[in-house]
Amino acid sequence: MQIKLTVLTKIENIRKTTFYFIHNESKTILPIEFDNLTDKSIEDAYIRTLKALNVKMESINLYLYLENIYYVYLKINAEGTLMDINISINNALHILELNPTTEVYIENEILLQEGIKITKELIEESLGN
Repeated sequence: MQIKLTVLTKIENIRKTTFYFIHNESKTILPIEFDNLTDKSIEDAYIRTLKALNVKMESINLYLYLENIYYVYLKINAEGTLMDINISINNALHILELNPTTEVYIENEILLQEGIKITKELIEESLGN
């Protein structure tokens, strides 16, 4: 089952950008980083092509995590027909940067395995209490 994530924040440095997503119900944070040094022209081409075809981006869906790789598809709406385009996590996150209102979904099992559950104990430990 896929559940909706919200972008909590994004932290950038010269080499990497890390998106922090949160699932509010379970109070679980999922950090995903990508390399800033990749060519962003592919993502720009995605966006320009979709806009030229009057296609709406519905969501970014993380459907599999295997051997440290997230597998993602971009759900688009072309004149009422929903379609999934398989893209890399880097491309998906760059697209999210350009279109921050795009919804993000993840398989619940991935969030359970890779997410960080925020608990009172974790916060106290982080604060050194």
